[in-house]
Amino acid sequence: MSRKNIIIAVAVVILLGAAGAGAWFLWGNSGASTPSGESAAANAPVSTADSGPTPDPVLVVIDRAAIMQFSKAGQDISRQVQDFTKETRGELDGQLKSLESQGKALQRDAASLSPDERQKRVAAFESRQAALQKVVNRKETQVKSAVEKGRQAMEKVLAPILEDITKEHGVNLVLDKQAVLFASENTFDITPEVIEKLNDKLPTVKIDFTAPPESPAK
Repeated sequence: MSRKNIIIAVAVVILLGAAGAGAWFLWGNSGASTPSGESAAANAPVSTADSGPTPDPVLVVIDRAAIMQFSKAGQDISRQVQDFTKETRGELDGQLKSLESQGKALQRDAASLSPDERQKRVAAFESRQAALQKVVNRKETQVKSAVEKGRQAMEKVLAPILEDITKEHGVNLVLDKQAVLFASENTFDITPEVIEKLNDKLPTVKIDFTAPPESPAK
């Protein structure tokens, strides 16, 4: 692995942390699997023909990206991810420089080494290289797992907040603002109200980068 490739690998940790911090599913169960068989039939759309006319839609929109960016909880998670990635860069920089020096020395001495000695040094270099990649992979997993648990903590608080707000507004449909192609005004957007209530109930979210990832449910 070249220095450039290792730097890219380290950057992946940072990018995944930022991307994961923004992946908020603020309505419904994002972990639900697609139903099949009898389960699919049970969850199939129900005809309204026998239950009277379909009610007129009363809708509002929320901006999930804005909730993540401007809520205190979202900002707290982002800050923790930034601190962790900064610490990770500090940890890996020394190993990267050492590995780079070892690679340069190997290139410099290769011509004068016997085949056996050259093979041993190449194997040692590749072993250290693989060990560093393993560290990068572990850090990446830690970021993804920690941010996912932070997201789940936010969802638990957001769900009743959204339910209360929609009842107050007499709403029967909530849309993600990113899915709205055009709107002549912003009166439908309840994002500021959601953020205000979320800030009151969940100003901080402590995420643990050392906790092992949860095993997927069977």
